[in-house]
Amino acid sequence: MLGDWPTANSSGTFVPRAGLSLKELNTAQRSAALALVSSALSRKGFEKVEQIMEGDEVLKIEGNKPIFGKDLYYISIPGKPSEKDPWMLQFGGHHLALNITIAGERGVLTPTLTGAQPALYTSNGKTVRPLGQEGDKTLALLNALDETSKETGISELQASRSCARARTGRQDDPARGFEGFTK
Repeated sequence: MLGDWPTANSSGTFVPRAGLSLKELNTAQRSAALALVSSALSRKGFEKVEQIMEGDEVLKIEGNKPIFGKDLYYISIPGKPSEKDPWMLQFGGHHLALNITIAGERGVLTPTLTGAQPALYTSNGKTVRPLGQEGDKTLALLNALDETSKETGISELQASRSCARARTGRQDDPARGFEGFTK
């Protein structure tokens, strides 16, 4: 097991995090950690992770906020990596939580959170919107709804309650087999 899981490490962040922060790792270890995360995601998925982390660095530097930044992302490996027994890779920080359960040749990426703050920033003269495509599609959906559907859909959205009841599907999860969300 990498890191002290499930006991969380809260040094320097406003939310307790499990595992080792990138700040604690030397250059070779940090490269290996990010290579592991990259290997579990698509190229586009890892680019999104990098953009979310870069946005955090923008908050740290431009906003003079030391509780943000690329160094405050954490990696944890609950369980023992195995070719047949389930184990996990967790990686996350501000507005990012990747929980990747691996069992043999199968893997599942859930629960997961990808958010972005700032939603838009400039890097090397280019505008970056880490979740721009998702935001554009969300607005397109909202704009396609009639007023009644908008009112129903938006007023009944209770993400914090629903997401809190989502299950991970891990083999040792007491709610294994549970699917979806509840109200």
